[in-house]
Amino acid sequence: YEGNVTVYGDDEWNESQELIRDIDCEEVVSDPDVGCGRDCEFSVSSCPSSSQDFDQTEGYSSWKDLGNIDCNCSGATFATTTVTNVTAAPFAGDIQTWDYGFNIPLGAEIRGVMVSIKRKQDDNTDCIFSDESVELMYAGNTVGVPNITQQGVPWDTNWETVWYGNSTDLWSNNWAPSQINSPTFGVRYLPQVSAPTVGVDTGYLDCITVTVKYFYDENTN
Repeated sequence: YEGNVTVYGDDEWNESQELIRDIDCEEVVSDPDVGCGRDCEFSVSSCPSSSQDFDQTEGYSSWKDLGNIDCNCSGATFATTTVTNVTAAPFAGDIQTWDYGFNIPLGAEIRGVMVSIKRKQDDNTDCIFSDESVELMYAGNTVGVPNITQQGVPWDTNWETVWYGNSTDLWSNNWAPSQINSPTFGVRYLPQVSAPTVGVDTGYLDCITVTVKYFYDENTN
């Protein structure tokens, strides 16, 4: 609180001995010169330093320029792939990203992990791009439960940013800060493509961003 005050017992008084606040014993009083106390939630976002397409499925060319999947989400630079004459619904890439460079305090409690992906396609009438799943990875393995909320939903023909998970979603895993901070922590993105008719389509990826919400009380750590 601000100002020059004198506190008697549990109450707050001003210099004229007038009661400013009757402080209940359960009330938390925050002083700007003291750490955040009980309410210490933070959100941090980052993008990968490394990306690779591990899919070898026939019928599409591997994603090119995956190094453009960074935090510059302006749509000016991006990764692309082109598919031709697809008659089934195969995967259209096994895009794995890692080394997000997080530096979350080791005493923090991870409360939620969110992934945002900005993507589009040229056409949604011939070969149609959609999602199969989005997964979180650690040390080369998928951890927790994949997110399939956008499975089968056609990509837009304009740039669109789609979110997976939320501020309380841990993807069925109790994450430790050391795991999130590890260069092996990352995102696995599995697009797919189907075709009601034969044709050609190009998919575009602009950025993949991870946002982590965590609780950290510096007064107890």
